[in-house]
Amino acid sequence: MAVANTLPMALNRDIVAKQGHLEMGFEVDNSGRSILRHLYRRVPIVVQQALYFDEQLPTLPCVYILSSGGPYVDGDRYEHHITLGAGAMAHISTGAATKVATMSHDHCRLTQTFHLAERSYLEWLPQPTIPHRGARLLAHTTITLHPTAALFYAESYTCGRLHHGEKFTYDWLNTSQVVSNTEGEVLLREAMYIAPRQLSPERLGTLGHYRHFGSVIMMAPPDISRTLYASLTPHITSSEAMSVALLRGDVGVVVRVLTLSTEALKTRTRSLCSSFRQLVKGCPLPEEFAWR
Repeated sequence: MAVANTLPMALNRDIVAKQGHLEMGFEVDNSGRSILRHLYRRVPIVVQQALYFDEQLPTLPCVYILSSGGPYVDGDRYEHHITLGAGAMAHISTGAATKVATMSHDHCRLTQTFHLAERSYLEWLPQPTIPHRGARLLAHTTITLHPTAALFYAESYTCGRLHHGEKFTYDWLNTSQVVSNTEGEVLLREAMYIAPRQLSPERLGTLGHYRHFGSVIMMAPPDISRTLYASLTPHITSSEAMSVALLRGDVGVVVRVLTLSTEALKTRTRSLCSSFRQLVKGCPLPEEFAWR
């Protein structure tokens, strides 16, 4: 993927960057419970033991990804590779917000791949990403899924550390997603590039007066996608805006959310996930733990 020509000079060779690598593979065991069958991680990535605390979906493993290395810094390279076997399901989140630190010479990069086999189900619901002053993040996600699989994929970004007086003071965010079916047909391809120093996100027609934004991709068989699309209402108020789009072929729904607070963004994203799960699995998302 081409990167904007505003990239800073190459990383200083004396700087040792973190290279986190994660592989997770979920399968269904003989009892019918989905399990984390394969796990490989390289520091600073840490993965908690799969938990089964959802009373309405007792066979659903809930996994939290942590980091022992603090925020993303100059030259960091992270990779996530998530695979779900036939009929497997999983809920994956992060233990805390992802922070992207100030950078002087280079950028940090996150590469993700997801593969969902037939009848599998995945909820990818990480905490928001917080870019600090001068941060530069390049993130690319590739998703391949079977037509019978269901995926809830969320990304959310804040305007910065408001308590430090940082509001759109990062250098740039460059993100992209490509979703394909197992036959190789591209179902969705999108990219986002925000460089506040070049063009203010607070302009009318971009984010306006909103501070935080989220992107939600919900892929499911056509009957579920059509029902989901019909149940969601686009709206715009002084505190929140939301758009809803049905993908060609009714293979999924894409939602964009703009808010004034991170709590409102997280609440809306969880509400969307709960609606999606209700249609796919017949039960809502449980209440979030108080410590979250």
